[in-house]
Amino acid sequence: MTARALALAAERYAEARVPVFPIRPRGKEPITATGYLGRSRDVERVRRWWAKTPEANIGIVPADVGAVAFDVDSDAARAVAHALGLLDVPTYSTVTGKGLHLWFRAPSTLPRGRSVALGLDDVPDPAGTTDPGAAHPRVLLTRYDKGYVIMPPSVHPSGATYRADGRWDDMADLPAIAAAAYVRRTAGTEEPGRTPARPTTAPGASDIDRRVSAYLDTVAPATEGTRNATCYRVAAWLVHDFALAEGDALAWLGAFNARSCAPPLPAAELCLCLQNARRHGRHATGSALLSERAPASRTIKRPSGFGSVIKRPSGFSQTIGERR
Repeated sequence: MTARALALAAERYAEARVPVFPIRPRGKEPITATGYLGRSRDVERVRRWWAKTPEANIGIVPADVGAVAFDVDSDAARAVAHALGLLDVPTYSTVTGKGLHLWFRAPSTLPRGRSVALGLDDVPDPAGTTDPGAAHPRVLLTRYDKGYVIMPPSVHPSGATYRADGRWDDMADLPAIAAAAYVRRTAGTEEPGRTPARPTTAPGASDIDRRVSAYLDTVAPATEGTRNATCYRVAAWLVHDFALAEGDALAWLGAFNARSCAPPLPAAELCLCLQNARRHGRHATGSALLSERAPASRTIKRPSGFGSVIKRPSGFSQTIGERR
């Protein structure tokens, strides 16, 4: 990889409005004193950085493009990623010198302020197959708004070149189980009934929030014997009829569960309800959004605050980092 190629790639990220910062050549440490906090999408500033250090690697913060990244750099990390469903769906990834970074669209409910590491003890285990006394190191590193990842075509300390696998538009929604595990770990608690977020219909809430809240008000409370079926039905409405991302759907489902199920279902069972609803729901995606208020073309839009965040940056091709 030539220094010129790295400089051009850094400029392309900046031109696409993706903030970048320089990393030490064939290293992982920032060159600038402010690190990722000083990242910039000002093309002239980026040019000056790479003119000073032409072979600098390229760093970005995933949250800047509405994403969260998982560093799968060992067999142990791969096992955790598999248990969290991260390997079950095709998504955009970058191949590194030791493994790969898996990228997912971050739901609007994903908490900010920390980067966490996940282990097998973060995976819901309703069947009790995991030995609770065993040591489960947290080996799957995450990067969201606190932390950064190194981007193609940077050079790994091993000499390998980081490269994209797939297209930017291939980025999948973060699986619900992984979103719930991230939220629990961010909160620093293993409380079984904890939900990922508190959906709101306060002033300023989006139209989709108000519609979902109105729907949930029509669902009768559930008791033992009807809780799973009721939560499955609610989950199907959330992911199909309202076209919610899995993390957002899980937040609403958790709120409904806490309010209307007696006693509430464990978080692991909510995740299973959501997974089954995603797989087997029969209604057309976005059908609950089609009303007299929808555009004449009846185009289905993603909820405000989520789908609009992860648009492919202007100036990028289907493969990130290349011009059209």
